[in-house]
Amino acid sequence: MTSVSQQLVTYCNNNYECVATTKYLTFFQTRVGKRFAVENELKGDARIWLEYGKLIFDNIDGVEVSNKKFPGKPYDEFQTRNSNLNAKNSPTLKFGNEVWRFSIRELPAFTKLMEQY
Repeated sequence: MTSVSQQLVTYCNNNYECVATTKYLTFFQTRVGKRFAVENELKGDARIWLEYGKLIFDNIDGVEVSNKKFPGKPYDEFQTRNSNLNAKNSPTLKFGNEVWRFSIRELPAFTKLMEQY
């Protein structure tokens, strides 16, 4: 069975521009230039990083904010994060920028979230 992360990466490779890949993250860009990253985990829910902005996700089953330090809130610009979120791979997701980190339970939840991104 394919993990949710693997499903997301496959879907994103077919629908978005892949701009960078590391051992831990795959980075994509939307048609309007917004960057996001999918964590390359092998099991459980997928984790994604999005540029901060107004998103309505409360009504999407299978989408939860993933922030252990400040539950339900985006990562603020001073909150540490994966070191692969850097200026080389994605300047808009790096430390110094406010970002969202979401836990995604299934591909349809991801596609609903991305419709407004």
